[in-house]
Amino acid sequence: MSGIRLALIVDNRSLTRWQVDALRLLGSQPKLVLSCTNTRLRRRWVKHGLYYVLNIFSIRNAWTRKAALQDHFDDLEIIDFESEYEGVWQRLPDCVVDRIRGARPDAILKFGMSLMRVPEGLDIPILSYHHGDPDQYRGRPAGFYELLQRRSSMGQIVQIISNKLDSGTVVAFARTRVHQHSYRATMKEAYRHSPLLLKQAVANAVSGRTLKKHCRGRNYRLPGNLLVLRLVWQMTAALLKRLFYGAFMEKQWNVALAQAGSAAIGAPLPPRNAWRNVPRLPRYSFYADPFFCTHPSGIIVEALNRHSGKGELVVIPSQGPQWTASDGRCHFSYPGSIVEDGQTYVIPETARWSRPQAFLLSEGGLQPAGLLDIQGEHAIVDPTLFRHDGRLYLFGNKAEIGSGALCLWSSDQLFGRFVEHPASPLLISPAGARMAGGLVRNQQGLFRLGQNGLGSYGDGIFVFQIQDLTPLNYRETLVDELRFDGVRGPHTINWKDGEVLFDWYEDILTPFAWLRRLRGRLPR
Repeated sequence: MSGIRLALIVDNRSLTRWQVDALRLLGSQPKLVLSCTNTRLRRRWVKHGLYYVLNIFSIRNAWTRKAALQDHFDDLEIIDFESEYEGVWQRLPDCVVDRIRGARPDAILKFGMSLMRVPEGLDIPILSYHHGDPDQYRGRPAGFYELLQRRSSMGQIVQIISNKLDSGTVVAFARTRVHQHSYRATMKEAYRHSPLLLKQAVANAVSGRTLKKHCRGRNYRLPGNLLVLRLVWQMTAALLKRLFYGAFMEKQWNVALAQAGSAAIGAPLPPRNAWRNVPRLPRYSFYADPFFCTHPSGIIVEALNRHSGKGELVVIPSQGPQWTASDGRCHFSYPGSIVEDGQTYVIPETARWSRPQAFLLSEGGLQPAGLLDIQGEHAIVDPTLFRHDGRLYLFGNKAEIGSGALCLWSSDQLFGRFVEHPASPLLISPAGARMAGGLVRNQQGLFRLGQNGLGSYGDGIFVFQIQDLTPLNYRETLVDELRFDGVRGPHTINWKDGEVLFDWYEDILTPFAWLRRLRGRLPR
């Protein structure tokens, strides 16, 4: 975003952590800062007192903690001013508007003030965040009514503000997961992803591109005390259910094969009576994340060790007995592979302890071939490599951000420099942002598979058709959803030579689920 001139509106020369991160990711520091000194919030303690208490424990978190502007940015021209009030709306004084005109910024970022009137005759986009999908939720507070109404996700936008509440032109949009047991976890995830929207928002606003959002949702107000009590009761019940599941329930994952004739992209998945379930070795409690492998010919899966609670990689050859490829000291999962220069490399997920690295697969196990050189040196969740038009593309999620934002890097070779794509993050949403298998190329086109994170983990896959994939551009469209009837899944799926390979699960009751989960988190 170099070359873009920005102005910034804040309150009392301060920003929150997520706002600081947004400006850093933007890569273009504002030179003109307008600091409002008289923004006030009217509190009605009798009507909304319980919400204010809930706010302290939920919306106030590490991402919304305030910090002085000068602690993070240097060489700023800061102008302090008092806004004018028109009821609950604030106005910029004429002298401030004249200063903006003189600075001639390409866009103004509004990180302060409350409801603000757009100055007449100021033909500069003023960008503001709204944490909610304005097609359904306008007003405030962020995330509360989505959680109360048991929505699986909440939206957030960056808009060019207008003089109507949350009805401006939308220039960036994302979704984050609603955690039914915790308002705090819901808002932490929302604010953690907020910085990722700003780059796209500024680029769209400056170039005149907008998103098709009607922004006609209900205008919500702060909840009364009875609604807050209802939400707290609802979250408590969800938390108890979550704790019971963590202590005594497990997902019984299985891997199966079927003929692909009835399971091509756009066709229903094969019925259960057509599945050939892969038998498990006794020391493993489940098999999941299945991929085809070439040398040796067969499949490779993640296998959860019953005793250590860590994922290991097990090879299931087309001929011969199964064998374990990893040594059990570290957690491995999602063993995707790619053939480069005649060699087959496995690039499993190692995000708990390392950034992605390539391994050669032999009967002696995984042989380290080298770390991938990734811009930013990120640990990556579910790394998925695909060669297209002579370039190697790496899809995955940055571990520090989470699986709700799909990122993309590219390189000319496996052990070359992987540079982050200009369109990254490609998707910010629990609906498909986490990879669910290798990319699929067939007569219909090129397809990407993403996990459905809206409900129970691992219960279904979204299919996206990729219309444009170059070092500079990326474009995809959601075209299908894959889900089983009667059991949960799939969570990972791959096609090869007329066969489809996938995983599925059922929830089972076991008294030692808590112990295995604890062991899986302990270092070895």
